[in-house]
Amino acid sequence: MGVLHDRKTPPTSGRWQVAVWVGLALLLGGCLDPNDPGALVPPTASEDPGLPQLSVEVAGARRGLHVQTFGDPSLPPLFVIPGGPGADFRLLLPLAALADHHFVVMWDLRGAGLSDRVPNRELTLESIDEEVAAVKAHFAPDRKVSLVGHSFGGAVFLRYTARHPDDVEKLVMIEPMLFTAAARAGYSGGRPAAFAPPVQEAFWQNEYLSPQDHAAADFKVAGAIREATRNFYCDGEEPDPYPLWRYGAIASEVVMARIGEAGPDFDFSEGIDAFDGPMLLLAGSCGALGIDVQERFNVERVPGAEIVTIDGAGHISLFTSRADETIAALRSFLEAPP
Repeated sequence: MGVLHDRKTPPTSGRWQVAVWVGLALLLGGCLDPNDPGALVPPTASEDPGLPQLSVEVAGARRGLHVQTFGDPSLPPLFVIPGGPGADFRLLLPLAALADHHFVVMWDLRGAGLSDRVPNRELTLESIDEEVAAVKAHFAPDRKVSLVGHSFGGAVFLRYTARHPDDVEKLVMIEPMLFTAAARAGYSGGRPAAFAPPVQEAFWQNEYLSPQDHAAADFKVAGAIREATRNFYCDGEEPDPYPLWRYGAIASEVVMARIGEAGPDFDFSEGIDAFDGPMLLLAGSCGALGIDVQERFNVERVPGAEIVTIDGAGHISLFTSRADETIAALRSFLEAPP
C-alpha cells in the first residue's frame, strides 16, 4: 500500500491566500517561475515529498494521497473525507477532536486538495470506490471502519457502504449531495460552478493536462470559492473565508461528468439495504443542502437513518462557527452502542 509520511499541516487558508496574491505579483514582476510547484497554489503530494501522504495503487496506477491521522491506531478507525468533488479536508479538521475515542484518518481524494493530480481516465466512480478500499486495506485491513463524509464525500461513503456492508461499522453523511439522478435534475441549488460551461468542457475532456494547467485552474477556483459557496449559508449570513488549501478544479468537473454519464437510473444509495449498521444523516437548518433539501430528496433513500439538525448552521458553518455542536452530535452517534 505504500508508506505514510507525516509532517506538519500545510498553511492555513487565509495565510495561503495572502501568499498566493503576493506570489502572483512577483510572477507578474518576473521574480518567480510560474512552472515551479507551489508558485500559484500549494504543491501536491507528488510535488512535495514532505507532505503527510500515503501511496496507493488505484485504477492501475500508483498515486499519492494527502493523508493525516489523529489518535491512537489501536482505537476504532474513523475515516473522514471532504466534498466537492474537488475539496480538501481543511474544513473538516475540527473533527480531529474525535481522536480521543477513534483513530481518525482524513484524506483528499485523488485529483483533489493536495493529493496527486491524475489523468481523467483514472477518475471514475469505480476508482473512487477502489480508493476507499485501498485506504482501508492500509489502515484497517482486518477491522470494520466508521465513515464520515461531507457533501460529495457523504455520497461516496454511502455507495461504498452499500457495496461493502461487512466492512463498515457506522455511516455518517453530513449534508450529502443528492443521491439520485432524478433529484439532481430537479434541483440545481447545491453545486457551485467552478467555471463557465465552455471552459469546463475544454478542461475535463483533455486527458493530458500539465501540472501547470491544474495549478492555473485550481488558482482560479481559490479566488472564486467564497462567492461560489454563498448559497450554502443561511439567508443574510456573510460567508466566512473558506478553509481550503487547494481545490481540484479539473477533478471536480470530470467526476461530475462521470456521475452524469452513469445515466438516469444511477443512485448512490443503491443496495444500501444490505447494510444493517447505524446510519446518521446530519444537516444544518438552512442553505442549499440543508435539512429541507435532505428531507425532500435524500432521507427516503436511507431508511432507518437517524436524522439530526444543527439549528442555524449551513453547509460550511457546520465546521466553523457551529463546529462544537456538530462534534457533539457526532460523538453521541459514534460512541453509542451499535
